[in-house]
Amino acid sequence: MHKKLILIGVFVLGFFNLFSQYEKAESAPPSIKWYEKKSGNFTVYFPKELDSIANYTINYLENNIDKIKFNPSDKIRRSKV
Repeated sequence: MHKKLILIGVFVLGFFNLFSQYEKAESAPPSIKWYEKKSGNFTVYFPKELDSIANYTINYLENNIDKIKFNPSDKIRRSKV
């Protein structure tokens, strides 16, 4: 009986420790060199290999800025993406 309780306790404690070892997936490694592109309303930060996606993002945001605003008369501060 005691062996079963000990075995269950070890399993439960091991199960919780398994999930405590995860690293944040959204953090970038420190070896990545970041670049920035600025437009009138936005600043986009990106690694070198995503240069074309950064250009697309800036063009999309600038062309659709009126759709992004809640009110057409609102003025948008320079946003970092």
